[in-house]
Amino acid sequence: MKKKLIISLVIVLILIFIICLIIFNKQDKQTDSNIVFKEVTSLNYNDIKITDFISNVTCEEECFYNDEKIEYKVSDITELGKQNIKVTIIYQGKEYSKEYEVEIIDKIAPLITLTKEEIEIKKDTEFNPLDYVKEVSDNYDELSNDNIKIENNVDINKTGDYQVNYTLTDSSNNTVTVTLKVKVVEDEETNNEEKPDNNTKPSDSNNQSGSNNQSSSNNQSSSSLKNLINKTTLSPLKTGYTTLDNKISNIISNNTNSSVSKYDKLRAVYDYVKKKITYKTSPINMNEVNDLQEKYGFYLNDALIAYQALYSLDTGYGVCDNYASLFMLLARRIGFDAYTVSGRVNKAGGGTTGHTWVMIKISGKYYIFDPQIEDTNGSDYFGKTDSQLPIYQYTLSSEINKFKFFKKDPSVTRDFKLTVNVTGDYNQSGITVDSASREPVYYDYAILKPNNSITINLKTSVNQKYNVSVKLNGEIISNTNFTGKSIKQSFEKSGNYDIEIKLTSGSHYLYYCLNVTVK
Repeated sequence: MKKKLIISLVIVLILIFIICLIIFNKQDKQTDSNIVFKEVTSLNYNDIKITDFISNVTCEEECFYNDEKIEYKVSDITELGKQNIKVTIIYQGKEYSKEYEVEIIDKIAPLITLTKEEIEIKKDTEFNPLDYVKEVSDNYDELSNDNIKIENNVDINKTGDYQVNYTLTDSSNNTVTVTLKVKVVEDEETNNEEKPDNNTKPSDSNNQSGSNNQSSSNNQSSSSLKNLINKTTLSPLKTGYTTLDNKISNIISNNTNSSVSKYDKLRAVYDYVKKKITYKTSPINMNEVNDLQEKYGFYLNDALIAYQALYSLDTGYGVCDNYASLFMLLARRIGFDAYTVSGRVNKAGGGTTGHTWVMIKISGKYYIFDPQIEDTNGSDYFGKTDSQLPIYQYTLSSEINKFKFFKKDPSVTRDFKLTVNVTGDYNQSGITVDSASREPVYYDYAILKPNNSITINLKTSVNQKYNVSVKLNGEIISNTNFTGKSIKQSFEKSGNYDIEIKLTSGSHYLYYCLNVTVK
């Protein structure tokens, strides 16, 4: 009997032990399944990961926690600096959330992409380091070629090995430097052509000098020009103005095909321009030009080129500027490095007159293409050098710099609207302020008790860079760049407080003014 009692007691103890193990395992598993957030004080802009907030996560194409899939989302972050964010973790069908006040920083360096890392150029040819910059970018700032610092030791007058260093720094002082290796070699070709004179400029007239029929000694052979053009590396460019881009595309499709050589394509669109446009003076509608600037953000010169080309396509008329703009866009769309150039040209009866034509960079040299003069007097103005056509007077570098490749002009901004939501101890939602109105100002009023606070949330209708200035009783308390912002303000003491928020983008601005009475 005693033995049976002992055995029964042992069995009970074993059962109790097993039950405890099961309970403890369940507790451990439950503990593992609960999300434990890290303490976070700073995050890297545009490089925020789930591992910033919780540990023991592995991510490749998907993220897993305890061998189970885990997902997350973070509040939109559009600016640097201190701000409140919310992180939501989705795990085992449940959501776990935590709010943080963090400092958003930028530690990611910008990027410079070159067309090549090493190049070979011929002695005594023009060399522009920016020609070899394919793209610049940054995770936060809007940077362009203008922001690049260039160290260039290339001497085109001497053969040898050189290098160009391109350095780009963003607003957070992150810096990148890339190097282009340049080898200057002797020009093996022997010819009697003179180098283009970059201190002369062309011009426009129906009375162009008739003495420009090129002699055989002054003529570059057609086969030589064809070879140079056919060896050109193409880089097609669109304007971003859909109506115009579609028309340009159709012209090229209707006048060329994939089997046509580069030379024949360029010749075909050149001849198209001569056939399409009839010389006729017409005023420029600057309202339409300004509309293009506003709608597409073009620089003024680029907006003029787009306007003049489309005007001639729609009407069939134009002057030298129209001929040049249309041909330049056609050449650019094929992929040639083409520019409209303005200057002066000799007249048959003496003197000079203003004119615009196109120059295209081919094998390191710039060649003249003038469809308007050729259309007027029948001479050959397709792919000529300055020595072949000495009637032109221009300054090439300044003309080239006018063209911005249809990039956005940061000084050109659109009207925008601001939606203001005030939350906290005083709530007001859906207020809209319009920068296009005659007085883009909204006045609001609030009555609060001491030690109360509010948050003013700003949301703009157009996604672009803004400056926001915040004043409290006339004194600036914040002045930053941002694309969206929340402004917190607490009121400890009784009194009257004026909060003035001014948003500025280019020449456009608006105000939200809140008068707070604390009593």
